Amino acid sequence: MVYCQSRHRIRASGFPNRFIQCRRIKTMQAGQHRRLPDMQYGKERMAQKRIGLQVGSLLGGFNIDIVFAAAEVCRQKGHSLILFEGGRETDNPCQLQQKFIYQHISRRNIDSLIVTNCNFSSGYPAAGKQESTEEPVPRVYTMPMHGGESYVYAGCEQNYAALIEHLITVHGCRTFNIVSGPADNPDSIARLAICRDVCARHTITLDEERIFEGNFEEDSGNAAMEYFMQHSLLPTDCIICMNDDMATGVTEYALSHRMRIPQDFRLVGFDGIASTAFYEVPLTTLCVNVDGVGRRAAEYAAVLAEGGEIPRRTEIPSLLKYRRSCGCLPGTATRTDYKDADGKKVPFSGQRSSFLHAQYTSLEHGLFLIQRFSDTLSNTLSLKQALLPLKRELFALHVRACAVVLFDRKQNVLDPEQLSLPSRAQLLFSYEEGDDPGIRKVTDGSRFNPQQQMLPEHAFRQLPPLLIIRTLYHDNYICGYLAYAPGDLAKPLIDTVFSMMASLLNSALVFTEKEAIERHQSTMLEQLQQSNSRLSELSGTSLTDELTKLYNRRGIMNFGQQVIDLAVEMGNKGLVFYADMDGLKTINDTFGHDAGDLAIVTMGEILKKTFRTQDVVGRMGGDEFIIVATGISEDFIPRIQERIDKAADAWYTETRPLFHLSISFGAAPFSAAAGKDLESLLAQADRLLYKEKEKKHTRSSRVEKME
Repeated sequence: MVYCQSRHRIRASGFPNRFIQCRRIKTMQAGQHRRLPDMQYGKERMAQKRIGLQVGSLLGGFNIDIVFAAAEVCRQKGHSLILFEGGRETDNPCQLQQKFIYQHISRRNIDSLIVTNCNFSSGYPAAGKQESTEEPVPRVYTMPMHGGESYVYAGCEQNYAALIEHLITVHGCRTFNIVSGPADNPDSIARLAICRDVCARHTITLDEERIFEGNFEEDSGNAAMEYFMQHSLLPTDCIICMNDDMATGVTEYALSHRMRIPQDFRLVGFDGIASTAFYEVPLTTLCVNVDGVGRRAAEYAAVLAEGGEIPRRTEIPSLLKYRRSCGCLPGTATRTDYKDADGKKVPFSGQRSSFLHAQYTSLEHGLFLIQRFSDTLSNTLSLKQALLPLKRELFALHVRACAVVLFDRKQNVLDPEQLSLPSRAQLLFSYEEGDDPGIRKVTDGSRFNPQQQMLPEHAFRQLPPLLIIRTLYHDNYICGYLAYAPGDLAKPLIDTVFSMMASLLNSALVFTEKEAIERHQSTMLEQLQQSNSRLSELSGTSLTDELTKLYNRRGIMNFGQQVIDLAVEMGNKGLVFYADMDGLKTINDTFGHDAGDLAIVTMGEILKKTFRTQDVVGRMGGDEFIIVATGISEDFIPRIQERIDKAADAWYTETRPLFHLSISFGAAPFSAAAGKDLESLLAQADRLLYKEKEKKHTRSSRVEKME
């Protein structure tokens, strides 16, 4: 498994067991390599139960180990593990978007629940309203809980005391530097109290100056070593780190400053991160038995799902692993992983180099697949265009089963009224292992009520052993959710895939909605045009320019204002262009007025082709044109200029006239906020046009002087 040790413990392989460490890649024992349980489709299971597992993120802490263990237990019992992944709590700007998925935690969708964080006990803010009228889901927690809640936890106090005792009695340590966690953290407080108690029994007083308050992250280890150096607190007999991340920082600092471990000081950690066995100096640490916690929690959840009772409190003992950093193993012991609490050597198994190569090759292949996935998505615009390639690429990315649900209306998490599951959604598509990736099993628009069921019954033939549920969101908007059964692609890569997928679906929805709005607006504009034409005929007043057949000034002021009003009323925006042809007087003076008329007519045709049918294009008179364009912003102006220039060049290449065509323009934005009065917008655009003409004149003068 890969372990990325930067700010968070990140399991970079999700699903084969692999670890990456920043600045230094190391492998774990080949014998510990695990895969998620194989999918079993189409097999009848008697009394299959749906066991829920609520986590913040699989990319932090020990959640992935709990998932592995729980999934294996569920597979053995013939149950399905449904994983609700709601994102990390720390430094997360999208908490509500991710936690939205917790609203599916109810008896309608699962039979029991494993909860990995006490902060989840209240669920999503709006979930209580939906669960209040139904029987609550029976739960088991994986950390100590107050009250009547049942929990399974990793017991560490006894073995942590044994670790400190070992340093004193076996290695003769009397002076300790400690890198603790935050002063208000319960785990840090408890571990520090154990250190004080054990030292007190041996008449050792911990010097308060030698205790550095860290934050459980790697940078705390570096900062602690800087502090110890500046305050002349080195050398010391031993440095105790309250977790392995901070011990990593201490190791990095020591190696970069030519300090030797354990010769200059002994070092111990806490947690039992698997990659600690492969550090340059393998780390002595207390290993939290997360696998045991996960297995026992899943067994209890199965009992609860069947209506049984479980103990309120269950302790899973931790494990001690003595390695080279405390001096228990010599530097030549390359084939030994650790000594256990009884002093017995546990041999290392597997070839590190071949295992590392296999994992690197797998990661490289995963990145290649994601690049291809990205290229495929870049060529899709509408929702209809995205469906088939999306399903095909997910299949190629080893996503063994997937169902995508889109809400009929996107939910805005900033709107309190939209913080609950909507009553209408569609199953966009679903597939599972064994399906032909080129055929969509469920047709578009298969509708259901997410408040009553998480997925339609026909989404899968059989619930897979592990099904992960996560929100599809972009910015503040939740467009739906997906349920997928992972394959062997690395977990961070899968997260990247689904983040890209959420962005794609959001863009496709926006594009599809925009197309619908533009079709509606185009229909309304056609009706306005027809009405204006009839009015013009009845009144005998022309609204079109005789030369170009575009709108004249009267038509522009009348119809242009109506278009702006309609666009703003529909929540749209746009631009008003005031354009002026370059050099029309020179064309008239040099080649005659017939050439000038040809230039005006041609420019009108170019503008008509450049803009869309729903945009208003008119001639104010002489060489001046007005355009009212909806649904675009100022960022689009360079593309419009490029289109006009290309069209003018193409006309010149095709007809070979005696003159070139070009045009300058100013553009004023309109919207509900920016204003919608056409007269004012024209005045603003005219001022911008004047500035543009001045720039062109200045550039032209400079060129003449150079010549």
